[in-house]
Amino acid sequence: MSKRRKNTIIIVLLALVIFIGYYAGLVNLLEQGLLKLFSPVQQQLYNWSLVLKKINNLGEILEENTYLKSELSKLVVDYVKLSNIESENEYLKKELDYLKENKYNYQIAGVIGGQPYQGQILFINKGSQDGLLENLAVTAGQGIIIGKVVSVLPRRSQVQLLTDPDSRLAASFSQQTGTQGLVRGKAGSSLIMEFVPQNLEIKEGDLVITSGLEENIPRGLLVGRVTEVNNLAGQIFQQVNILTPFNYQNFSTLTIIMPASDDINE
Repeated sequence: MSKRRKNTIIIVLLALVIFIGYYAGLVNLLEQGLLKLFSPVQQQLYNWSLVLKKINNLGEILEENTYLKSELSKLVVDYVKLSNIESENEYLKKELDYLKENKYNYQIAGVIGGQPYQGQILFINKGSQDGLLENLAVTAGQGIIIGKVVSVLPRRSQVQLLTDPDSRLAASFSQQTGTQGLVRGKAGSSLIMEFVPQNLEIKEGDLVITSGLEENIPRGLLVGRVTEVNNLAGQIFQQVNILTPFNYQNFSTLTIIMPASDDINE
């Protein structure tokens, strides 16, 4: 190759390199200009895309939150049902143990309603077809008397609670014998024992029980605990305030103590 031709090739290559470099620079400048021109628009579009993404995510979160709340509500309902079943089973077990230990004839009844507003009458799902009679003792929680059967139909009965001011129950004190007074309703879960002889020494904390002198109501069912003794000078009788162990509005299952002569549970 001649020296002249060689120089020509070198010049052409240098020109090509310069051209490419120049062209690339223009392209870069053009690209930078376009980017600078559309950068605010691009930024705005990007920002809007983030907002839309957040809105979409928020919708998914709200939907998931609604689902989780629904599932939580179901779990709470199931837990309450299970707890109620377990509590009722435990109650029935203890109640049956107590009844068998004391050799009582009995009927287990469910509470199906109550008297509106006054709340001193409960309706139960057992009646004369189950052997129920009027004036039978109704208990809850291992021998704690809460009322009497006052009306009997074939398949249901009415129970008058001890807290009813019109109720009356012959009662005694656990350390005494015979009948020492009559228990009647007062207010809330309080009772009053009236016609208690002045010569009886009664103190706060003493237990009040059924006297056993009423037909078909055995002695020893717990009525409540003495909270106050009103012994006024010159009075023939003293009056005793009694606190019962229960909230009388929360019963779901009750026990009716049946007459000893009826082998209902044999």
